Amino acid sequence: MDKTTLRDIAEVTGVSISTVSRVLADSPRISRDTRRIVLAAAEKFHYKPRTKNVALIVFSPTLIGYLGRLCSAVTGELMKHGFNPVIIQMDHIECIRDIPICGAISIATVNKLARIWGEMHERPLISLNSQSNHLDNIYRLSSNEFQGMKILVDRLKENGHTRIARLGSEHTFHPLDNWSCQRRNAAFLKLAEQYGLTSDLYAESEHSLPAVLNAISNLMTRKPTALLIQTEDYLLPVLQSLKLLKIRVPEDLSLAAWSSEDIHDHLYPPPFAVSQDYGKFGELAVQTLKSLNDGDSQPTDLEVDYKILPGQSVIPCSRKRRK
Repeated sequence: MDKTTLRDIAEVTGVSISTVSRVLADSPRISRDTRRIVLAAAEKFHYKPRTKNVALIVFSPTLIGYLGRLCSAVTGELMKHGFNPVIIQMDHIECIRDIPICGAISIATVNKLARIWGEMHERPLISLNSQSNHLDNIYRLSSNEFQGMKILVDRLKENGHTRIARLGSEHTFHPLDNWSCQRRNAAFLKLAEQYGLTSDLYAESEHSLPAVLNAISNLMTRKPTALLIQTEDYLLPVLQSLKLLKIRVPEDLSLAAWSSEDIHDHLYPPPFAVSQDYGKFGELAVQTLKSLNDGDSQPTDLEVDYKILPGQSVIPCSRKRRK
């Protein structure tokens, strides 16, 4: 099959070659309708525009905490390799038809995107912590949730803890469309069955001090010996709540958590925790995207192991002061 040219696209769309060229160069002086017609034709004929634009798909424009760190790692790696990140909110995903891209990376962490991408674009999509679909050119890069959960649970179990309370954000324990939460929760339930742990001792909370304080107060009435924070970015309100409740860590309650290095390094005593390897996520996401575009090799779905953050927040259950 002959290689598609700008002239081919111009003839099919009924616009001039110069207009096709401006659209594929992402010129702002093009109407939205013309832009969509030209880009749709380019997709149909598998024309690869010489663009360095990479769509970075986010669930919300509020990029703080876990999502902020992930976004920074990915954008930093993209720019290091000469790409131009273009942030697109999930609620406005149709805007992706308005710009030429050489691929996309999603940090939206919802499964919906995998169900609609094939109808929207032929460019590769690297999906971080959500579903893949190789038939639609979607490849997954995910956290090794079982490995991360096993690190935390093993530390608690080795110290004699079986009544482990768990705290998470809304929908942590009954996730609707969050692939990562589903796998993280499944990992705990599998380990709980294997180790004989209490599995129904948990609470969900909004990310605010009053809500976290209320959730922990209710959990403590069931007399757990340890607390497992099962979501990122909750460590600080949890520690403040425990202080207000006059519960000492680890003397009264052992603690293990999902956290991050930028927070962990400023706490004393440091909690025993695991952290996403954000740098590795950025590196592998861009590496996979380049491989798909260059056709050098056939990528596959990959998992990223968690990093262990050593801490002093877990002690043997027998040493705890009984109240």
